[in-house]
Amino acid sequence: MKKAIKNLGKNIKWIAGGLIIGLLAGWIFFHSGGNHRPDEDHDAHSGQEATTWTCSMHPQIRKDKPGQCPICGMDLIPVQTMDSETGNAGPDEIQMSESAARLADIRTTKVTKGTAVKELFLQGKIEPDERNIAELTSRFGGRIEKLFVNYTGQYVSKGQKLATLYSPELLTAQKELLEA
Repeated sequence: MKKAIKNLGKNIKWIAGGLIIGLLAGWIFFHSGGNHRPDEDHDAHSGQEATTWTCSMHPQIRKDKPGQCPICGMDLIPVQTMDSETGNAGPDEIQMSESAARLADIRTTKVTKGTAVKELFLQGKIEPDERNIAELTSRFGGRIEKLFVNYTGQYVSKGQKLATLYSPELLTAQKELLEA
């Protein structure tokens, strides 16, 4: 029994020593996130406004502390503060500094009511709508005597003469109708 108590005392010493070493190592590695930089303390206590962090690929992600983007895993970057009156932009808004707007050549104008008029000069080829094209085939022999339409695409109104025809078959049919 004395031997068991003596072994228990040795085991407790080993367990207590391991626990103390583990706590010391945990404090060293995990104190202040493990990647503490001396200039962070100065920035944190200098009285500046809270910085918002965002992902460069997903600007809708907004966090109040650095970390990684939950969508793509990239490191979050600090959002540069704008004027105090503009505030933070929503996920559907774009904010640019004046120099960035000048570089992008962005111009704005006031919206007014009125008719929208804009002339466009485009290069292209205009073709007629094929749904409105009709072809008539003659069911009799003959020829065109006079053509009143001079070119393809000429405007033609309803009832306008297109051509005069000469057909011996039609003249014969007309004479037979008149004699009957």
